[in-house]
Amino acid sequence: MFTSFRRFICLVIILFGVGARFGFSQVATNAPGPAPTIFAEGQTITLSLPDAIGLALLQNRDLLGARLSVRSATLALQNQKDRFRWRVEPAGRIGATETGEDLTYGLDVVQELQTGGSIRAGGRYGRINNEDSGSYDQGEAVVQWSQPLFRSFGKEVHLEPIRSAESSARRARRSLGLRTEDMVITLVQQIEELLQTRRRITIESSALLRLEKLATLASSNEKLGKGTRIDTLRVEQELGQARLRLQNAKDLELSARQDVLDLLGLSMQSGVDFEAPPLVKMTMPTRDEAIQMAWSNRLDVAQAFDFIEDAKRAAKLSKRQLLPDLQLTARYRQFNDPEDEAWDFGEDDWFAGLSINSDLNRRAGKNAVQQGMLDQQLAELGIDDLRYQVAKQVTNAMRAYRSANGNFDISKQNVDLAFKRLELAESLYKLGKVDNFTWIDAQDDYLAAQTAHLENRASASLAGYRFLRAIGKLVDHPDSLME
Repeated sequence: MFTSFRRFICLVIILFGVGARFGFSQVATNAPGPAPTIFAEGQTITLSLPDAIGLALLQNRDLLGARLSVRSATLALQNQKDRFRWRVEPAGRIGATETGEDLTYGLDVVQELQTGGSIRAGGRYGRINNEDSGSYDQGEAVVQWSQPLFRSFGKEVHLEPIRSAESSARRARRSLGLRTEDMVITLVQQIEELLQTRRRITIESSALLRLEKLATLASSNEKLGKGTRIDTLRVEQELGQARLRLQNAKDLELSARQDVLDLLGLSMQSGVDFEAPPLVKMTMPTRDEAIQMAWSNRLDVAQAFDFIEDAKRAAKLSKRQLLPDLQLTARYRQFNDPEDEAWDFGEDDWFAGLSINSDLNRRAGKNAVQQGMLDQQLAELGIDDLRYQVAKQVTNAMRAYRSANGNFDISKQNVDLAFKRLELAESLYKLGKVDNFTWIDAQDDYLAAQTAHLENRASASLAGYRFLRAIGKLVDHPDSLME
């Protein structure tokens, strides 16, 4: 009774063994590492630049969105790889005609093959009610193998969705990396602006104290006849402007602090402070060396080469559209005679067939081939344009780095000279050898020198980090994204 059924089971095992040999794909997953700890609001903490970057990576809203896109792309890749895992599908049918009705249900085990074919094996059980043949139980076991030929044959075709999903996953991860670089540059800029406004507050406070002393001295000189009313009014006017500048600096500090905290995903109530980002000090490479560094380390360059590989694969696959689309199918079935028990397989049959589905004028296929070639040419042209852009960006970043550091060194000397002039003017004014205009002019120049020094310090800091980004050394990225 069960001899034919055993043969059927053996056939299924053999076929699925072959399917597993050629079609099964094991997916490797990379578990994320532990997330850094977030400090509680109200806790006072001073963040270095690496600390602030780590916090932004965890809480920055833009990066959170990019990270979700990476997860989405990874999930899409997983789904494509899962196509080649065996799966179990329910099978059933219910129907009625004028002479009777039937109800059939069962399960199929399906294995997709990387060559494009599939193996399907399953069992069915049903109850047939028919006016002519009466009522009986129907059992059957079926195994079917199908394989496309020519156009859709081979791993090259059916692994392409996986290759495409892998490319999309890399693109999403590179996009996250590029946004991370944007965030680092923005963070350095905003921290520098915040610290610059705080230093401005200190500078303006010191200037205000000096002007208050000058105003007191000018008023005393006026009473003693050593000065005029114009001298006193000039000092009082400068004093009012100093108070205004101090208040503006305090307002700017609140705004700059809000910008930094927003970038880090924190509220204004968070008790955080920031260390000044360290200035980038490095041995400057030659222009050609810097360009080579950028070409080897930048994510946008790696992505451009990925686009070329994608276009090449697409162009190669498009040529298959000119081939006929054939489908080979073979099926073997065992079932019971209506007079026998449902699982007493005394009957069997088989089927082998070939179907074709092709466009005889092949117009769509020819258009697909031309489009594939155009896409490949566009991707290759993009590399040439990127090569020029990278060289230009690196050259400009090198020039800006050298200029900003040179200006920063000069501005430090200017501050020292302006302070010495201010001290001398103050001393001479107290001795009555110069009027307060000389002191006020020296004070204004000293403020201007200090302001320029603060701006040049921020420019030098930002230029260094921008240069590192231009040569692809700002953020360390996994080697898998650079291939």
